[in-house]
Order: sequence, then structure tokens, then C-alpha cells
Amino acid sequence: MELTSQQALRAIRSLPFCYLCGEPFKEGDAVDHDHVPPKSIFARADRQPLKLKTHKVCNERHSLDDEKVGQMISGSRGYYPEKEEDRKLHVAHLGIGFGAVTNLNVDAVLWRWITGFHAALYREPLKRLRGSIVTPFPRADRNANGGYSFAPVYERQHDLFVETIKAQRWRNALDRIVANNKKLTYECVWCPTDDKSAWLCIFALNIYDWKKMGTIPNILARGCAGCYTLPSHPPNATLVSNYKVITPNADPLDPFGR
Repeated sequence: MELTSQQALRAIRSLPFCYLCGEPFKEGDAVDHDHVPPKSIFARADRQPLKLKTHKVCNERHSLDDEKVGQMISGSRGYYPEKEEDRKLHVAHLGIGFGAVTNLNVDAVLWRWITGFHAALYREPLKRLRGSIVTPFPRADRNANGGYSFAPVYERQHDLFVETIKAQRWRNALDRIVANNKKLTYECVWCPTDDKSAWLCIFALNIYDWKKMGTIPNILARGCAGCYTLPSHPPNATLVSNYKVITPNADPLDPFGR
């Protein structure tokens, strides 16, 4: 499955369900369209979006988080709101050279996008989402002493996801979304869990080469990758190949690196 052209992206703008709550639209519902991810992330020249139909009330619940994440990622392009009152991110200083955004759950925002990508690719809602994700942004949690400690990354699992995506890309066997003037790429593939009781979607997401935003001392920069689990895979999904082949993987933390 691929959505890589404007024609293909426009064709899924009127799915019969709200991708956010998963419920079908009924007559009389107030509806809206949501940019996935929000358009504020992208430069004007790159606003060739994935848009999905939603209930208006569902979409409005996330408008502030969309504004925050838009400001965070667009900051990597040197864009910041001119007026102080328009700046929605709260930043705490963690020490010399370190700061942290304290009023945005990045993981939750990305999971909402993953829900949209699933709906767009497979024309079905994604409910009861359970999974694991590594973002390019190191996370620090408050500890018992009132300070902050960087949250660990499960590198062995992340390495496996990166290796799987790269091997499947080499075979040209991935489901894929490319949007926003090729500044957004989402790729995924499905495989059974070890005990064969469910199916795992392994995915990777890149926006403006955002790996570089996570480059800080003593922590290796990494790309975004993760997985979620469903009882069965969508009928039109691409399944992982069991054929073993060695592929280049000089950067085991970045699914879009070499």
C-alpha cells in the first residue's frame, strides 16, 4: 500500500469514520478535516498534506497540542512566533546547555498521527492502540530529588525495528505514505509476534530529517521507530519477508539513515 501522490492523498479525505475516535459518521454529525501531522509544522511550500475527516469535537480536543508540536518542530527550521503570547511551549532549564519542553506529551501526539496513518493506508480505524515508540527527542523524567533523569531507550528493540525497516525497504516491501513535498515519510510492515498470537506493525517516521533535533551531548541521535499490536493484520497490509539478506546498516539507530 502506498500513498505517495497528491491524487492518492486526496482519495482518502472522506473515509466513512472519524480516525480519532474510530466511530462511523452519522447523519447530522458536525465534521471537520484534520491535517496529519498539523500544517503548522511545515513550511508553506511543503503544505501538500494528508488530511482526514473527523468529528469536529474530536479534532478540537487536540488543537492546542497541534500548535505546540508545530512550534517545536518548525523551530528546527528557525521559525518561532514573533509575539511572546503566541509561544505555547514551556521550557525548563535542566542545567548548563540543557532545556526541556514541559507542557507537551510528544509520544501521545505521535501516536495520534500513527492512528491517522493506519486509517489512511488500510481504510479502517485503529482502536485500543498498544505499542512502543522511540522518538528523536530524548525524554527526561522528574526524579525523587526534584531533578531530571533521561529516560532509557530500549536499544535492542529499537535496533531490531530499524534493521527490519531497512531490510524491507531494500526489498521494496513496505507500506508507505509520502506527503508534504516529501518532507514526511511514514513506512511500516507487519509480522507475527513470537508466539503467533497477534500481529505487530513495525513502523518508522521521518519529518524534515528530525533526527538532528535529538543531537545532544552523551546521547546518540536516533530516528523515530516503533510498533503496535493488533489481533490480525489488515487484509491489504504488506507482510514481512522471512528471506534473510544482509543490508547496509551503518547507523543502527536511524531507520532512514545508511
